[in-house]
Amino acid sequence: MPEPAAGSAARAVAPPADGFADWRDRCVVPQKQAGRHMVRIPLALGDIPADTAERLADVVEAHGEGGVRGSQRQDLVLRWVRDDELPGLHRALVDCGLAGPRAAPPGNIVACAGASTCRLGICLSRGLAKAIVDRAARDGLDMPPGDGLDIFISGCPNACGRHPVADVGLSGTARRVHGRPAPHYAIHLGGRLGDGATAFAVACDTIPARAVPAFLVEFLRAFRGSAQHPEFGAFLEAGGRGIAARIAERLRDVPPIEDDPSWYFDWGADAPFSLAGRGPGECGAGVFDMIDVDLAAASDAVRDGGLVQATVLAARALLVTQGLEARDEVDAIDLFAGHFVDAGFVDGRFRGLLDAARRCIRSDGGSVPFGASADDVAALVGAVRALYDGMDDSLRFAPAAAPAPAVPAVDAPEAPPSPAGPEPDREADLSAVACPLNYVKTKLLLGSMRPGQVLGVVLNAEGCRNVPDSVAKDGHSVLSLAPDGRFWKLLVRKKG
Repeated sequence: MPEPAAGSAARAVAPPADGFADWRDRCVVPQKQAGRHMVRIPLALGDIPADTAERLADVVEAHGEGGVRGSQRQDLVLRWVRDDELPGLHRALVDCGLAGPRAAPPGNIVACAGASTCRLGICLSRGLAKAIVDRAARDGLDMPPGDGLDIFISGCPNACGRHPVADVGLSGTARRVHGRPAPHYAIHLGGRLGDGATAFAVACDTIPARAVPAFLVEFLRAFRGSAQHPEFGAFLEAGGRGIAARIAERLRDVPPIEDDPSWYFDWGADAPFSLAGRGPGECGAGVFDMIDVDLAAASDAVRDGGLVQATVLAARALLVTQGLEARDEVDAIDLFAGHFVDAGFVDGRFRGLLDAARRCIRSDGGSVPFGASADDVAALVGAVRALYDGMDDSLRFAPAAAPAPAVPAVDAPEAPPSPAGPEPDREADLSAVACPLNYVKTKLLLGSMRPGQVLGVVLNAEGCRNVPDSVAKDGHSVLSLAPDGRFWKLLVRKKG
């Protein structure tokens, strides 16, 4: 790469300010070009206030190549900085408040946006990152970012936070405990990137979100005090994985909500954890664990003779795929009957079984006998399991009475008087883009347009079922959705 033109920084060497040596050790990396450096500008979770960004713009214009680049660690990087520029650059970054550690310990924390903005997110990953920092500071965990330990957090299993390549990776998921959904995180250990040495982290355990900061503080303190420190991989091989498993075992249980409601709140949330309100196709892979747990528990209940409990578990298992969350056992049966049996996804012969369970639950202390056989309940559990196994990639089901059509029917949003709609200001062919990336690309296109402009996108059958609902929930106006050959043409007016 040719060397860029020198910035406007003065050639005079400024005397080093306090903290310069520590900053150079943490944030300055020599380039292969002699006398040139890359300078990392740490940001907490990638955030920078607007006024700080304005001051930083003047700084970077005068140094290195005159601009910054974003990194996968949610930092900024300034390249081609000369040796003689470093003291002055450090002083300028101190004035901007950007020369200190990226965050309080422990380690280098990166988190995706999670459920705060992503419709596929399960947990509030940024809230967890802040909780980890606060807990480590409160407990006095001495493990600064300079130790090089990577803690990457994804709000769901989709890995936008890059948890599979972290020393400690965390991926959000959902579990049902004491009949209520609660946020959890799967723990992954030992991921790394390197020429010829790249490896994915190995799943260790799954614990409640509320327990994650305590887990990390105890686990990382054990690492910090081990003979292998600072070699994290060596620590894991020398028994670190066993230490993690033992700590997780102690922190796995969730108390009933009556004893401690906080376990049912995600970090940074002001309402109990819930997956309600999500449209089909907006439930990320993290909900599959919860469905699997419900169905496995239903099978166990049949085996143990808990037939009413098994019926409720089977009825409740797939409600999350429709954005539904039952208030109680009777509500779970009612919702299942309306959205799955009446809708034709589950055979109508189970209505009598559901009515019997409803009467038994409503009776005083279960005084009304259930009356259904174990074979009947096992058949219901099997029907729900078969429906789940046949679910398509966007979490939609084929009716029980007939196979799904090759091109699924679409309930198009209400169209304007003219079937063709207005002439779009911008168009894109996303027919070959799978969900949810077709929605992401649609959102990015709308973000680059002016309010009131019309976007036209071509979608495949899966996209036409999911993208219109998603953009409508973002506040945009869906003008029309019409067949376009083998695909579908969606017109969206950007919100004002």
